[in-house]
Amino acid sequence: KVVVVVSAVSGATNLLVECTKLASERKKPQLNKQLEKLYTLHRSTLEDLALPAKVHEENRDILDKHFKHLKNLLYSIHELAEASKRSQDLVTSFGERMSIHLVAAAIQKKGKLAQPVEANELIVTSDDFGSAKQIGRA
Repeated sequence: KVVVVVSAVSGATNLLVECTKLASERKKPQLNKQLEKLYTLHRSTLEDLALPAKVHEENRDILDKHFKHLKNLLYSIHELAEASKRSQDLVTSFGERMSIHLVAAAIQKKGKLAQPVEANELIVTSDDFGSAKQIGRA
């Protein structure tokens, strides 16, 4: 089996870091603007893949689910007016968690088998949030 490790879509990590900062500073209008940029970035990437309708819809639904979770998390940070390193790590993980589905869909479009798998399904890391190290397999 081949394992492909992917990064977030270009620009996504910076937007996620900015969203966390804005949420912790309780700047909801600016946060919503950055979230919209992030959403548009991923949706336009999905559109660019020109996937068959059913596959496109499935991936759109997956992205929407991730965005709902992300938005809820950021609104919680907003309410608390603080972002722990653990929260920051969770927010930034959404870049990779969304891009794996886009990359898998692109590979599948080329006629190859591909299955998106989140890192936490493969590895266990230390609790050193902000600089965690792999300590084992899941």
